Amino acid sequence: MEALTPHCVINKTPSDYYISCVEDSILLVSNSDIEAEINSKFPKFEIMCRLFSEELLAKQQITFDEFKTSSPEQRYLNLLQKRPDLIQRVPQHQLASFLGIKPQSLSRLRARILEKKG
Repeated sequence: MEALTPHCVINKTPSDYYISCVEDSILLVSNSDIEAEINSKFPKFEIMCRLFSEELLAKQQITFDEFKTSSPEQRYLNLLQKRPDLIQRVPQHQLASFLGIKPQSLSRLRARILEKKG
């Protein structure tokens, strides 16, 4: 399970980008008034959400730090190791975007990796 709250939601500003769901997804659409009402009615739920948010934030920071300090090839190899299922399910142009490279660069990168293995 993954969660995502774009910064534009928190800042209440227009987003600089959009998110595409390439598979069936469950979306929770809410606003701060609904959130405040639920949290006041169910304080344990608020605690659970806070703990979940802290865990997600820590994971995202680790992922971001790895992304910043790695080469595109390392990012791709890391993706192969941690999420091999995505390689077959997600279109190449979206994988390239996720890796911070152009689709043509991803094609060359994949060819280079296959060449090293062969």
